[in-house]
Amino acid sequence: SAVEDGVRYDVTLGKQKTGHFCDNRENRSRFRRLASAQVKPRVLDLFAFSGGFGLSAAIGAPESQVVAVESNRRALHFLRQNVALNCVSHRFQVRSDDVFCLMGNDFVNSFDLVSCDPPRFRSRIGKHIGMMQHTSAVAIALRAVKSGGTVFANSVLGMSSRRRFVDDVVIVAAESVGKKVQSITFAPDQVDHPCCPDYPASRVVLTAWIQVH
Repeated sequence: SAVEDGVRYDVTLGKQKTGHFCDNRENRSRFRRLASAQVKPRVLDLFAFSGGFGLSAAIGAPESQVVAVESNRRALHFLRQNVALNCVSHRFQVRSDDVFCLMGNDFVNSFDLVSCDPPRFRSRIGKHIGMMQHTSAVAIALRAVKSGGTVFANSVLGMSSRRRFVDDVVIVAAESVGKKVQSITFAPDQVDHPCCPDYPASRVVLTAWIQVH
């Protein structure tokens, strides 16, 4: 296993896919700090994969309650192993669900902190459909967060323009679920995923921290 910021992960070395993405290391650390600053926060980790964001919150805030949603069978294997490794099963719920099928009051205005880190959506029709899927994912995250809460939204759309991400993804998503965005802060390029200043298209990842009114 490997340890990052006090969180243990089961990783498979010697292969391209280890089960852990290092390029969100700094974002997970910030997510943990946000959780630890709250009293008994409820945390939602969408597209959880190996559970990095949910586990960071669980370890950082010992009285937190975490729900992690993932549909991929391989990812669920990593996720459940990591939950067991960190001994947080009693307050960490793993849901084997399609994020886009989450319905009911349990996922409306219910969480203080939400992570939305979807995979790259690929479509034979084109990038426009991928952007629509990503916007829907952000909308689900915004619908789930309480007033005054925070959504971490990670985008691998290959969209280099932050303004376009705000206008075409965040604002559209917020309006679709009747939420008002108070502020949006973009994270700097991650140490483990740098971009070239002379080549904006190298910024394939955009990370936004969205404060909801």
